[in-house]
Amino acid sequence: MERRLDCIPGDCLAKSDEWTTGLKGTYSRNGYIYASIAGTVKIVHNDDNTKTLEVLRVDRNRHLVPQMDSIVTCRVLSMTASVVCIA
Repeated sequence: MERRLDCIPGDCLAKSDEWTTGLKGTYSRNGYIYASIAGTVKIVHNDDNTKTLEVLRVDRNRHLVPQMDSIVTCRVLSMTASVVCIA
């Protein structure tokens, strides 16, 4: 059974090197590959022992990004009278 890995924009997917590169739905920064869209990570193992990662958009009926009235777990980093910064 294939393992499914869901991600949201900004999730670190892997270290970028000569053996691992990112394709559609990803971007590279500071030697790491990150998701640029919400979706499912697809890892393709190539014939030359390299692998490529891409993020495929999920079914429109699934919600990876919280919607209005979603319950989430987070940590409050700072607060003002009108804004709460969380992580």
